Amino acid sequence: MRLSADGSTLVSQIQTVQGIGGLQGVAFVTAGALRCLAYVSGANNNVYFMNRDGSVPRAPLVLPFVPNALAWDDARQALWASDAANGDVWCVTLTGVMLRYADFNGGWGGPIDHICVDPSRGAAGYLWLTAGANGSPGMLLAWDIAKDQLVNRWLLDSAQAVEGLLVSGTTLKVVSDGYYHMFGSAPNSAAPYNVNEMQTYTIPAITQWRYSRVFKAGEIVGPPVAGGRQPYRLILDRGDGNTSADFTLITRDADASINGQVAIMSWTGKSIDPAVTANMAMRLLNGAATNFTFGADYVRRSLSATFASGANNTQLGTRGTMSPDNIVNVVGTALAVSLGSAALEYAARPGA
Repeated sequence: MRLSADGSTLVSQIQTVQGIGGLQGVAFVTAGALRCLAYVSGANNNVYFMNRDGSVPRAPLVLPFVPNALAWDDARQALWASDAANGDVWCVTLTGVMLRYADFNGGWGGPIDHICVDPSRGAAGYLWLTAGANGSPGMLLAWDIAKDQLVNRWLLDSAQAVEGLLVSGTTLKVVSDGYYHMFGSAPNSAAPYNVNEMQTYTIPAITQWRYSRVFKAGEIVGPPVAGGRQPYRLILDRGDGNTSADFTLITRDADASINGQVAIMSWTGKSIDPAVTANMAMRLLNGAATNFTFGADYVRRSLSATFASGANNTQLGTRGTMSPDNIVNVVGTALAVSLGSAALEYAARPGA
């Protein structure tokens, strides 16, 4: 259905000709001469296409996952589609090429129900997304595409079953499908949540939520030294303090047989912001940490130390007495430990 801007008037409606069990994500595609709707069912791997007159302009796009949310990104000439089974969100062209990725797994919002692309915010636009279980306030998430990270999230206290969203400036419009979800648990099974309505919210001032997280990076292909595999993002925030008690460190267990031996620790990474040099500490326990810098391009950093007996772990991160950055914001991969006093070249193992 096509409604007026205020949602009060039905402008037009069409019947999907490629039958699906239930309509989930819907987007309007503007690619070359193509001006059509794209839609998914949330039940199979297809993205279907339909013109406003009901005709079918092209064959379905078959994805390697079951899509649920769907949005058109005009700048990238691609669709953003969420995986119905998890928190993965992919940016994919109309020919099926995966361009980018956003990770909402591990309690960070996924699975995603609906997506809206907002080109007006950030260096390369925001994704606005909704998620949440029936019978609980809908969750609104803001994702900065260029920074490849979650900006912030809010609860929509009056929307218990969000089935669509649109962001324009500081105005958010959502459709709450409470009537057809009223068979679920309270409170959407009772008034005032058991109705279908378009709701309008004012987006508050957006500030970057501070958190620490390790997750899959938005760039799908990593550095050649790591065999091209998808790298990981590291956001490590130690707070505003600069003492030895102020730290956020990632610890990786190593083989117990290397206790007391000389080893080389290596990691390949770069700053997420090409204009900012990132600092990150690396150490072999229980030795002293060494600070390394990472710029716009991938670089491999290594240090040599002797593992203390009984302390065979490696660490990456930030600590007040070890590295200057209170927040480490990098992307990288291929953390490796090589025994001996000379670093060995990292042997890529594609598929490993």
